[in-house]
Amino acid sequence: MNQSRSTSDAIAATQWADQQRWRRCQVPDNPLAGEIVVRVWGRVPDLYWQMLATALIAQRLEDGQATPRTAADPVAVELEVQIDQAFQALNRNSSSTS
Repeated sequence: MNQSRSTSDAIAATQWADQQRWRRCQVPDNPLAGEIVVRVWGRVPDLYWQMLATALIAQRLEDGQATPRTAADPVAVELEVQIDQAFQALNRNSSSTS
């Protein structure tokens, strides 16, 4: 039992260290994250943007970080910039491979 706890602690520490894992959607699915994204940004027309937003909110929930309550929340503005940057990078990468 002690070894399995050490393993789960090591996994958690690795995830905490990787603050960019949301960009690769390497966070567990969290229905609350999806609800927050819809409440804050509504239903966005681009599925990839919504996936990135949901992954970022899920990571923040997992890591115990603040999540936005409304679109006017300063956290929402800060996260939207990060999501937009990741989305643009994703589009640049997919355009260069086409």
